[in-house]
Formats: sequence, C-alpha cells, structure tokens
Amino acid sequence: MGKGDIKTKRGKIVRGTYGVRRKREKRKETVMAVKAKEAKAEAEAKAKVKEEAEAKVKAEVKEEAEEVKKTEAEKKPVEIKKETEEKKIAEKKKATAAKKTAEKKPVEKKKETAVKKATEKKPVEKKKETVVKKAAEKKSENKAKKDGSKESDKD
Repeated sequence: MGKGDIKTKRGKIVRGTYGVRRKREKRKETVMAVKAKEAKAEAEAKAKVKEEAEAKVKAEVKEEAEEVKKTEAEKKPVEIKKETEEKKIAEKKKATAAKKTAEKKPVEKKKETAVKKATEKKPVEKKKETVVKKAAEKKSENKAKKDGSKESDKD
C-alpha cells in the first residue's frame, strides 16, 4: 500500500484529495474577518437607531399638523368668511390694476390714429407720384436715345 492506493492517507496526499481517511483542516477566522463582522454589526445598529429617530420625528410632525388642523376647524365661521372675502378683494384689485396697465387710454389711441393718418398718403397723392415718376423715366429714356444717336454720329 503506497502512493497509488486511493484509500490510504499516503495515496490521498499524493493525489491531493480529501475524504474520510484524510479530513481537511478547518480554517480559523483571521483577525481582519472578525473586525469586519464587528464593524458591520455596528453599522447595522447605527442604521436602526437612525431609522427609529426619523420615525419619531415624522410622528411628531404628523401630530403637529393634526393640531393645526384642529385649531383651524375651531375658528369661528365668521372669521373664515372675513379671511376669504379679504383674499377675493385683494385678487380683484390685482386684476383691475393689471387690466389698467394693459389697456391704453382712449386719448392715446386717438393720437396714434391721427399720427397714422397724417403719415399715410392719400390715393390721389399716390397717383400723382406714379405719374411724375413715369414722366421722369420717359425723359431719361429720351435723353439716352438722343445721346446714343449723337455718339453714333461722331464715330
């Protein structure tokens, strides 16, 4: 029985296998692994404490909100009506102020239309201008023809 025997310890060592006759040694945890586990446990504990604190704060906020609702409900209906009326009046004032700034005064509108009318040309004036332009064009054409005939005579 030697190195070739599968069941003996010597055979197991040679092959590099483990079994019933040759058990593996259990590894001991290193210091680093132990510290990592402890750190993880501490982090989890801190997270739990933080979550509990947040839950308490949320509960307190809810309670305060409920108290505010109760106090508003206890207000007299007359006071509530006054507040709403004041809000409506303020909104109406804002709306009217906006309209006034957006709209032009009638006097200003009249001035603008008068200026536009003064700057616009009447149809009769437009016709006169076109007639004058056409006449000027014809004169320039006639001069060009005369100048062209004089130049051809000189050659």
